[in-house]
Amino acid sequence: MSAQATGGSTARNAMHYQPAVDGIRGIGVLIVLLYHAGWSALAGSFLAIDMFFALSGYLITSLLLRQYDRWGTVPLLEFWSGRARRLLPAMVGVVLLAAAYAKWLADPTTLGRFRWDMVSALTFWSNWRFLHEDQSYFQTGSTVSPLLHTWSLSIEEQFYVVWPLFLLGWLTLRGGRLRFLPTVLVALAAGSAVLMAVLYQPYTDPSNVYYNSFTRAQALLLGCALAVGLKIAADRQRRSGRARRSIVLAGLPIKVTTLAAAAATAGLGWFFLAPFFVDDRSQWVFYGGFFVTGLAAISLGWQLAVSPDGRIARALSWRPIVEIGKRVYGLYIWHWPLFLILDPERTGLTGVPLVALRMVVVFVVAFAFDWAVERPIRRRALRRLLPHGGVIAAGTALAVGLTASFVSTAGARDPIFGTALPGSISTVTGPMRPGQDRVDVFGDSVAFTLWKYFPQRDFPQLSVGSSTQLGCGVAVPQDLQVAGERTGVAPQCTGWAPRWSALVRETRPRLAIVMSGSAELFDRWVDGRLLTVGTPQWRSAMVAAYGRAVDVAGGNGQFPVALADVPCYDRRGATGAAALPGVNQRLDALSATEQNDPRRQQAVNDVIAEVARTHPKTAVLEQRAWLCPGGRYRATIDGQVLRPDGVHFDKAGTATWWRHFTPQLQRLYGPALPSRSVSQ
Repeated sequence: MSAQATGGSTARNAMHYQPAVDGIRGIGVLIVLLYHAGWSALAGSFLAIDMFFALSGYLITSLLLRQYDRWGTVPLLEFWSGRARRLLPAMVGVVLLAAAYAKWLADPTTLGRFRWDMVSALTFWSNWRFLHEDQSYFQTGSTVSPLLHTWSLSIEEQFYVVWPLFLLGWLTLRGGRLRFLPTVLVALAAGSAVLMAVLYQPYTDPSNVYYNSFTRAQALLLGCALAVGLKIAADRQRRSGRARRSIVLAGLPIKVTTLAAAAATAGLGWFFLAPFFVDDRSQWVFYGGFFVTGLAAISLGWQLAVSPDGRIARALSWRPIVEIGKRVYGLYIWHWPLFLILDPERTGLTGVPLVALRMVVVFVVAFAFDWAVERPIRRRALRRLLPHGGVIAAGTALAVGLTASFVSTAGARDPIFGTALPGSISTVTGPMRPGQDRVDVFGDSVAFTLWKYFPQRDFPQLSVGSSTQLGCGVAVPQDLQVAGERTGVAPQCTGWAPRWSALVRETRPRLAIVMSGSAELFDRWVDGRLLTVGTPQWRSAMVAAYGRAVDVAGGNGQFPVALADVPCYDRRGATGAAALPGVNQRLDALSATEQNDPRRQQAVNDVIAEVARTHPKTAVLEQRAWLCPGGRYRATIDGQVLRPDGVHFDKAGTATWWRHFTPQLQRLYGPALPSRSVSQ
């Protein structure tokens, strides 16, 4: 393709406000919000983030080039202070809301790690924190951070620090000439895409490439390339004094406006359709799909630059969508903690009513905060009340002070919650007083609920701790075949053995309880082979896995172990608005059928019985006989619902569980040994 022309008024159009750009952003944020609110069909909504990245690169570069034309330099301090006025007010507000959620509503593990979530969000490196701490974006659980969504804002802010410096350096060294810069930027974007493809590992959690600033820079760089390319074309047009309106493609002259409209139409089709057929298991997305998304976004920007009055621009300039786009930052940054607060348990709603409630609340909060706080600060209208920057500084100081309080309290050994580890991992020592009998619970989310809701007042003689990995079993690797599809390995499912062992060495329990079953009910990949539940190969692998779990939990035979069998389940899958934001809802629903299969449950229980027979100081804790008399799911006991979701015990159900099993557990106790963590 050889270029011979550009649109007639590219310079003027690219450098002035275009409502249609806000229209694009409004559509993008609606896609993200609707999925997180519970519309599970939009599983590929995460592609909209790359649309924001590309448009941000385009708009910021256009602004920087305008400033360079006006002043002969890029006023970096003014640029960065403007970004602070734009971003920090809402960020501080959201951090305070998230802190309240973590303190009073979230699981203890969320509180324990939240201090650094706050610091990283306020200083814009949260993407690297979540990557380093193995906080999955795609396999979130009940301990998901209320600031998880700030990863994308961190990438943008890191870019806003580096890119102006790079651009100013280029312009200074080349005397203001932009030639070759678009080529360099496209090459860097391609390099970012290649790096993503190299680092991506199929059938594993893709969060390591999803959070990475270097692999996600591709859309930002493409947006920058578009802005620079349009500026070069505008300068050429100004020097020649005439508009060149066509290009030659395959020997045929084609109007720029026609080509741009075709590209933009394809781009719009991509953004409207891709979310419905893409999800985090679509491997091709990580082999160039994000690059294609960036191209789709800049095709829209190109169309708006060359045809600001065209049909596409007019459609995207619809006032309601534009107003949403103007507040895209506020809507995005407020939505995640609000949606976590407005969950089905607290609201009593599911389905469309819950989606509607979440959307209404986030719109009210975002629009109100924009009117009352953000706009006055951006316009510096609050100077009369506080010195310049005082509002931001005061709010930031409050957030940082709150962070410090989290550091001082969560950093020590909490007498209730103990030590909390990142992500969906929790190791809890708990209070240990002289004369108490120590019991440690190990396993998955069911074990977590048995510790979390343990009725201490009913059992003052017991001290209960736990080491749990939500969504994980005891068998490694956690590479499962669910509903006919191979799933990735969740980060929190590795390294459980050292954590269990450390807790046992510290507490020296009279009894260790191992809960498992949910993950073990699926076929799994081992050494490149798919092992089907119930086959001899599967059984051999599972006997070894459960044997290791018993050895670790029991300190290699030092302490007795109660190995709980697998009860029946009545699981329907968390779909629609009943699911936690970020959960792969389609896969979750399909997996329920396999988890409810009594043949799979019996196969796992046969393994558990064999391990108990062949390991010293190990007994089966027979949950199934109590929860599933005659093999049938028992929804209530004495009128009390035990497992509202068909799997996990709620607070009342947990109390019933402990009342029923404590006498049996006491008969299994080993001798009382002095622990290494006794609090007076």
